[in-house]
Amino acid sequence: MTKEELIFMVQAIAGVHFDHEGMVSLHARDIQGIVNIGIKMGAAAEREACAKLMGELTCMGNAKECFEVAATYIRARGKE
Repeated sequence: MTKEELIFMVQAIAGVHFDHEGMVSLHARDIQGIVNIGIKMGAAAEREACAKLMGELTCMGNAKECFEVAATYIRARGKE
């Protein structure tokens, strides 16, 4: 998830608006709420990306080999 995507989500969901430098004045509880939203949205996006990879996976052989290929694909996402 890009910085721009995260800012857009926060603005849309939490109703927070950033100035031209990306700054906003918030209370600590508001900041934690925004962080929680970002974490949840980022995790959902990552789950969906991994599910999409698994839908595209074609594997010949036994289940263990398929799972090893899937794990390789998921680990490679961390290097993008």
